[in-house]
Amino acid sequence: MLFRSFLLVEGNIDVVKLHQAGFDGAVASLGTALTEEQVQLLSWYGKEVVIAYDSDAAGLKAAERALGLMENTSLQVRVLRLTGAKDPDEFIEKFGADAFARQLDSVENHVEYRIHTILGRHTLDSDEGRLAFLKDAVAMLAGMRSALEREIYAKRVAELAGVSADAVLTEVSRLHKARLRDQKRQQEARERNLRAAAQPLSREIRYTNETSALAEEGVIRLLVLDCELFKTLEEYDFSESEFTSDYLRRVFEMIKARHEAGAEITPSAIANNLEGPEAAHFTKFVSKPESLSRAEAALGDYIKKIRAARATRMAREDPEEALRRIVREKQGCGGYDHGA
Repeated sequence: MLFRSFLLVEGNIDVVKLHQAGFDGAVASLGTALTEEQVQLLSWYGKEVVIAYDSDAAGLKAAERALGLMENTSLQVRVLRLTGAKDPDEFIEKFGADAFARQLDSVENHVEYRIHTILGRHTLDSDEGRLAFLKDAVAMLAGMRSALEREIYAKRVAELAGVSADAVLTEVSRLHKARLRDQKRQQEARERNLRAAAQPLSREIRYTNETSALAEEGVIRLLVLDCELFKTLEEYDFSESEFTSDYLRRVFEMIKARHEAGAEITPSAIANNLEGPEAAHFTKFVSKPESLSRAEAALGDYIKKIRAARATRMAREDPEEALRRIVREKQGCGGYDHGA
């Protein structure tokens, strides 16, 4: 069932009261510790979320955290500021459902809410207060992805602080670019760490394309778990020529040959035909968890990753060399370096 809008509250009592009052889209995070998985569920089943957490300090802090989790989703997020009651349950008990509905008509979008929250922490009566407000507001605006939103709300912040919009925009732009540089460095570091973690422990086996190799391991793992998936490979027109690792290609060919001969395909049967480090690494990656309930979809995902990595690699090559590579693969000559 798809709800256009969810009301996100803290506890079950709020949910019960809201449903009794006719607000069927009410759901609870069961406390203030909203999780990424819960946010994902909300984005699957709805388009908009109104955060209606408790009005105490813990609720305000939780709302800020929830906004951070939702800012990179497709959800439209607004925040309800309740006055005269601690939470939706108490508000409806005191003022009724119609009064709560009117409160919903005046909810703030997430940026307005954040600006007002920051404003509440500072006084604008002094230079020090305005500077502190501007520092926090600029930091918040710099984290926004939309350039239009950054410009619109920078002007709003400038008006509140009594300074020029250009000055605020300049600071927001400077900090936004600095954050992008930091994010790029962090992403590059994560990718380096992932590549290092993907490499087999033995130096006798090295992957030249870690992204593809991990997906190649996944293909092999699924085939060992369910050899009927060879039919799915045929549907994708997938062959050993798409492996970037000579080692993994040999393992794949071994499994394929046993399948065609009607021989047993088990981890131990394959490992027994490998030597030393190769057997150890096979045992390690083939034992990683896989869900057979979605095995065909997982196999398709692995093949897409292999082909995407291949496309990225070929895009970096000289166009003429890339064309020659494609021709060789189509002819099945196998006269190229799979690890390139």
